[in-house]
Amino acid sequence: MARYYGGPYLPPTPERVNRLPKWARNYLHHVFTFVGAEEVQEIFFLRDQNRALIKLVADLKVENRRLLKGLEKKRS
Repeated sequence: MARYYGGPYLPPTPERVNRLPKWARNYLHHVFTFVGAEEVQEIFFLRDQNRALIKLVADLKVENRRLLKGLEKKRS
């Protein structure tokens, strides 16, 4: 997936980045690595919560079926 770079600027290539001063290379590295890190963490957290909820619902459905079978046996 290609990244969108707004404006008239060219996308950074390794050759162009390596010609930059060290402070600029460090800044670019920081921007590309840490921008959106909180959003990524939140997505992983929500994904894990979603999986746990799906498992809980499945367990509750099994328990509900078991209890309904017990009720049917008592009525008979």
